Amino acid sequence: MEKKVNFGGVYLVQHYSALLLLLLTGSATATTFEQALVDYGNKLEECHAIAKNNNDAFPTTKWFSGLDKQSQKNVLLYLSLDNRSRCSATEKVNLIKAAETAPMQAKKPLLSLLEEKPYDDYIKGLEQEEVVRLQRKFEEPFELLRVGDNLGLLE
Repeated sequence: MEKKVNFGGVYLVQHYSALLLLLLTGSATATTFEQALVDYGNKLEECHAIAKNNNDAFPTTKWFSGLDKQSQKNVLLYLSLDNRSRCSATEKVNLIKAAETAPMQAKKPLLSLLEEKPYDDYIKGLEQEEVVRLQRKFEEPFELLRVGDNLGLLE
């Protein structure tokens, strides 16, 4: 049985179809917003596909191997979240800009959903340069559970 994990963004278009209906008033703003929403949803799907097809081995450096298991999990989680965020960053910015002209009842929930969630705390106290070095070697989105399992981090 395949495990499915959603990190929140993939279902954006489905959850906000009612929001989209509010904006489809025939104005240029609705068209711009609708296109930005579709573009963002498509990009999230593309990033999900990249992650699913990313079979590259995780670059276990001497620094990473020297971390305790929980710190390794935290680094992996941080990289997973950040790589996915970077993958769709341009489309997300475009959607946020387009949402600024949307009616308030539609804008508030969308902007709340798109608000950056802090995940830097996962790597707080760790050598940031080493995390960046790892990310440069493993910068595409990836399936967190598969990589964690491959590294023996799942219990």
